[in-house]
Amino acid sequence: MLCEYYERELVRIRGQTMTDEKHTEQYSVSIQTAFKYILSGFIAGVFITIIIYNKRKNG
Repeated sequence: MLCEYYERELVRIRGQTMTDEKHTEQYSVSIQTAFKYILSGFIAGVFITIIIYNKRKNG
């Protein structure tokens, strides 16, 4: 009886560990995605600013 209890607890703890690992992995991926979008938006803003500046300067 005591052995069964410990086996159930071990399975439960292993299940929680796997869930925590998946959650950490999803968090890491979401941070990378957000960073990509922020960086691409910044670069696009720089290019648009350069284009507008050149158009006003030349014409």
